[in-house]
Amino acid sequence: MSQSLTGINDSRTRHANPFTQQGPGRSRISHRYLLPILSSAVLTTSLSATSHSGQDDNAEPRLYSAIRASPVLLYSSATPATCSPGCITVTDYQSESTPLTFSRSYNPSVLTPENSPPRWRHRYEIRLTQAGNDRIVFDHHGNRHRFTPNPDGSYKPTRKTDGELQLKDGQYRWTDEHEIQHRFYGSLPTSLHFPDQQTLTLHYQQGQLAFVSDDKNRHMEIVHDRDDVSFIVPSGEQLFSKISDPCPPLPPPTDPTDPIERCDTEANPVPGFLDIQSGAGVSTLDARPASCQSYFVEFYGTLRGEEIESGLEEHPPYAAMVPTNRSFPIIDFINGDELIVVRSRDLGSPSYNNPDSPDALYDRLLRDAQQIQTQFLDPLEADGSVSGTENGRTTHISYGEQQQVTLHLLVRQDMASPAHWQQIESARLALAERYGISLQVVIIP
Repeated sequence: MSQSLTGINDSRTRHANPFTQQGPGRSRISHRYLLPILSSAVLTTSLSATSHSGQDDNAEPRLYSAIRASPVLLYSSATPATCSPGCITVTDYQSESTPLTFSRSYNPSVLTPENSPPRWRHRYEIRLTQAGNDRIVFDHHGNRHRFTPNPDGSYKPTRKTDGELQLKDGQYRWTDEHEIQHRFYGSLPTSLHFPDQQTLTLHYQQGQLAFVSDDKNRHMEIVHDRDDVSFIVPSGEQLFSKISDPCPPLPPPTDPTDPIERCDTEANPVPGFLDIQSGAGVSTLDARPASCQSYFVEFYGTLRGEEIESGLEEHPPYAAMVPTNRSFPIIDFINGDELIVVRSRDLGSPSYNNPDSPDALYDRLLRDAQQIQTQFLDPLEADGSVSGTENGRTTHISYGEQQQVTLHLLVRQDMASPAHWQQIESARLALAERYGISLQVVIIP
């Protein structure tokens, strides 16, 4: 089992993006806010797209015109799709003098006219995850490279072709079989270092890959427009953009009365989960995806937050609450006068275990509280109510004297260290004193 190493905000973003400049029919990324490393703001591991085409000498062009990627699921699903063997790579752009490139990989064996939709991965879609003490790198083909820790702190690859993994200065560095070194911040790569001493830097804005730059300060820009995406190369050419062309819907089930696939938690118990001690401010909830693995194993970033949130709706006490819609700011569930915010945190992330940042979790929880204050509580008090409408459904909350906001911190079983618990208890006091917000820890498998 593996879990994301991204120790940053995992829940979905429902507020307006302050880092974009609005234009007619398009949201262009402002270069003023582009970061060469990941900020501690909301992270998304998905690059959204709907449809595009490319060229390849080894296949019929019509094959590529049929390629589609599901919106917000380009890093496609719970289990990364292993492309090889039989993998085809389409190169859409290649610089003549630097490693700056954009390519996509997919397996043609899954492409049929009836498929909806096939999945592909791009060159920079690489993730570092954790499985117990092991570390796993998913490369841009979706292949898994597992590393086991040695007593001296180094890592041993499972196979020679897995390459080499190092932890240096608090940063993981994976060198693949082609001697290209990938440096990570959390789960996401931030730079690629090539044998000829050239470097590519990956820049993120609001958790999305915003552009990739080379040593000559040339960059390929990624422009997001809702669920669509365009790639703009240094010459200014737009590689592809498919606007307002949604993927074909999945076929309906043959029997609409068939139950939704869920994990049978009783038939698949988690070792030790029932032995966890809970009490005031701490509870347990056996919430797992249909695979019965952990949400922290199968999903990354914002997608994980969304999957956890939708999964919580099936379990008490959340099943008796009213979920808000996606456009509503911050608040996730309404339970009478109690307004609940859900945040999942990967406490296995290096960012929460860095000796140079001993209060990282405490600081993150206080930033969560500050966001609740500025994006919900302040507008609620100033305007008397807050509303959000999506797809014809409106969530409306009016100001009330008896209202209480509770932050639910979801963490994975056995991942919180004594230092984490100390930070949680300190944050619990600070949130109550400064913001009047309660903190509840929910432990899930």
